[in-house]
Amino acid sequence: MKRSACAAVVAALLGSACAFAARADAPSGYALWRLDTKADASSEVSAFPLSSASDVVLARSRQDKVALATADGLVVENANSTQPVVLATATPIGAAFSPDGSSVAFTTYGCQNGGSGGCTQVVIAAIDGSATRLVAQDASSPAWSPDGATLAFVDDVDGSGRGRLAFQAAGGGPITYVANASESPPAFSPGGRSVAYGCGDSVCVRDLR
Repeated sequence: MKRSACAAVVAALLGSACAFAARADAPSGYALWRLDTKADASSEVSAFPLSSASDVVLARSRQDKVALATADGLVVENANSTQPVVLATATPIGAAFSPDGSSVAFTTYGCQNGGSGGCTQVVIAAIDGSATRLVAQDASSPAWSPDGATLAFVDDVDGSGRGRLAFQAAGGGPITYVANASESPPAFSPGGRSVAYGCGDSVCVRDLR
C-alpha cells in the first residue's frame, strides 16, 4: 500500500495509524513503515532482504511470511528469504494474507476459464501450496476481515477500473454484492464493523453492523 492510500484509508476508518511497504535504501530490500496520521510522521518498523532486485513485495503476514511477485510467479517465503514456495506461475499484482497466516488471497492476470481481455482473477491458496481455489474472474483487490471469516474484493472489474465491492465466505459459497466500487483494495476496520473502499475519486465507508 502506498503512503497516500494508507493515509486515506486511515482517515476513512477514523484510525490514527497504518502500515505500508517501500523500497529500502539497499538495492534489493524492502522496509515496513508505520504512518501516524495525527503526527503526519512515518517511522521504519523493520527491513528485510529480497532474493532478487526485481522481486516486489505484495504482502507480509503477522507470522513473518512474505508474498512476492517474482519472475517465477507468486512466491511465499519467510521474511529472511528462506523456504520459498511457488503458489502460482501467473503474474501476481496484489496479495493479502489471512489473519491466521494460513492462506493468501491474490490477484493475477489471465483467467482460468477465459474471461475478458486483460482479465484478472482473485485466487485463494494455502501458503504451503497444498490447496488453491478460484474466487472470481474479472476481479481484483482482495482483503480479509479481521476474523478471517470473510474475503472482500472488487468484482466485475471493467476496463475503466470500476466494479462492485463483493464479499464471500473464506471457505467459498455465494458472492454478496455490497456497493459499486473502484479497483482499489478495500480495508476493514479493526473490529470488522465497517469497511472502507474506493468509490470514484473518494473513499467510502459502509457500516456492516
